[in-house]
Amino acid sequence: GMKQIPVKWTAPEALFYGRYTTQSDVWSFGVLLWETFTMGMTPYTSMNNQQTRDEVEKGYRMPAPQGCPVEISRIMNNCWQYEPQNRPTFKKVRAELCAIYNKIT
Repeated sequence: GMKQIPVKWTAPEALFYGRYTTQSDVWSFGVLLWETFTMGMTPYTSMNNQQTRDEVEKGYRMPAPQGCPVEISRIMNNCWQYEPQNRPTFKKVRAELCAIYNKIT
């Protein structure tokens, strides 16, 4: 059942239809980014797997972590677009992260 799947990191189309693609990996990367900026908090902290699945399907997205730069939260939200084709490619995410990095160094 759902025990084997890391539900909180998995894109809706992968959860519901078993469609795992590079674009579903981009969704997961958005969750990883959120974890990074919360210093390792559990995503969807107050929800169990079933609630997470239901809420994400209804359009819920995690708010930006406290103190998270706007540019980073924008990347997260882009990674969490419902339609896989609306998510950025990893190439684009990398370019955006590099641009942010270059601005702060």
